[in-house]
Amino acid sequence: MKRVATGLVVLALVAAGAVAVSVGAASSRPNAKAAPKADTVTIWVGWSAGHELTEFKKVVAEYDAKHPEVNVKVVGGIVDDKIFAALRSGNVPDIVSSFMSSNVGIFCPSGGWVDLAPYLKKDHVNVNIFPATSRYYTQYKGTRCALPLLVDSTGLYYNKTLFRKAGITHPPRTLSELSADAKKLTVKNKDGSLKVVGFDPNVNFYMGGYGVGASGFQPLIGASYFDKNGKSSLAGDPAWASFLRWQKRLIDFFGYDKLVRWQAGAGDEFAPSHPFETGKLAMMLDGEWRVAFLKTGPPRFQKAPRRCPSPAASRSCTAGARSTARSSASPRAASTATPPGRSSST
Repeated sequence: MKRVATGLVVLALVAAGAVAVSVGAASSRPNAKAAPKADTVTIWVGWSAGHELTEFKKVVAEYDAKHPEVNVKVVGGIVDDKIFAALRSGNVPDIVSSFMSSNVGIFCPSGGWVDLAPYLKKDHVNVNIFPATSRYYTQYKGTRCALPLLVDSTGLYYNKTLFRKAGITHPPRTLSELSADAKKLTVKNKDGSLKVVGFDPNVNFYMGGYGVGASGFQPLIGASYFDKNGKSSLAGDPAWASFLRWQKRLIDFFGYDKLVRWQAGAGDEFAPSHPFETGKLAMMLDGEWRVAFLKTGPPRFQKAPRRCPSPAASRSCTAGARSTARSSASPRAASTATPPGRSSST
């Protein structure tokens, strides 16, 4: 079975806070008598929205232009479920990009992503060029099957126009303020259904765990995933219990069934129909990528990002509070390609 690896050897800097990633390909042949046929390398990436995928393809086009011996084919809209299915079928791409660093511990030991160590050694790539944290979550028990691609920064986005209408003078700084503001900002239709939601705390909303689940709030509430013995602390850490009670109280305010029905008609997460962009969602936790969407969307109202609220004002999810490995991989020989010299921002 053809195997996939995550981490390549130097293609380009991609996105805010991005690090270098490479596409494994055949080395150039300067002494060849005739130009060899281009070797096609397929890369799967998670980006699917217009400008994000477009910018990534521009970076790949720069690489292709400098390396005629390789042709990189980009396929967008990839999630980890598709990567798992491909590995099971044996019909896999050469390179994959994953948004879920938590799955590295599955892909590495299974052999689905190859060990990059020999390729990195061949091209004299020192992994210490990457920050220690991102090096840690892109390997598993010493096997370097992935390389970091970028980190994400979470922030609270709020609709300033709706805030003024509700008489709210500043964005929430604590979870208590977030709940109070969410209730003030919520507008119902005559039949009791939800027209405008102040803040959606449902973990099944859009990116789920990223914004309103464990991984989004964990650094804010001071909770731990594991205890000192390496065992799960989800059931024993009182910070988790406090967070879940807060979350349930806010869902009960909306009514779970009403909230689910509102979500069903909320629109696509990466389209102009997104409820925050249409004024149907007053506040949300989201990543730095949302800024570009808001800039390219129609100017319906004033909106602004800010630090995340927390149980006490002493904590906030400023830039770098949460990072996600967007790893990549290739089983082919590592190339000696160099970065094209221009980063593309998402």
